[in-house]
Amino acid sequence: MSTEEDAEIEAVIEIIEADEDLTAVVEDALEDSTPVQQEVASVGLLAKWWSAQDSHLGHILPELSFLQKVEAIRGIIILSLSTLTLQLWNLIFGIASSASGVRNMTIDWWRFLFSSGQDSFEAPYMMDPLGWVLLIGSFAILISTMPHEAKD
Repeated sequence: MSTEEDAEIEAVIEIIEADEDLTAVVEDALEDSTPVQQEVASVGLLAKWWSAQDSHLGHILPELSFLQKVEAIRGIIILSLSTLTLQLWNLIFGIASSASGVRNMTIDWWRFLFSSGQDSFEAPYMMDPLGWVLLIGSFAILISTMPHEAKD
């Protein structure tokens, strides 16, 4: 090691005396750090996700500049989470009404859009390929809105 590297390492290390207050040292260290570092340290994953300006989706589709805006990402989060929740509810409990008026029929999206005849079945009904595509697709879009962290 050269003497310049030794000087840099020694400048970073601070020796604390036994009678010094540890909280004061921590507060001094936090004051020296940037506000962004303090905010990232104190914010959880969901809060970072909700306020992300740089998502994986924005990196997948860089030509869509609106995906770099917080409002657009929040809208996509709400839409994909709503779609995911409704489709899960549809598959498990059903969202269509039966002849008796009870909401216990699962909509078969494939039959609803592409064929005539019966398009809903007694819940739970898991044989709808388009419903599974909708479920998996909305989950993939939701996950792609997570914050993108640059790799050093």
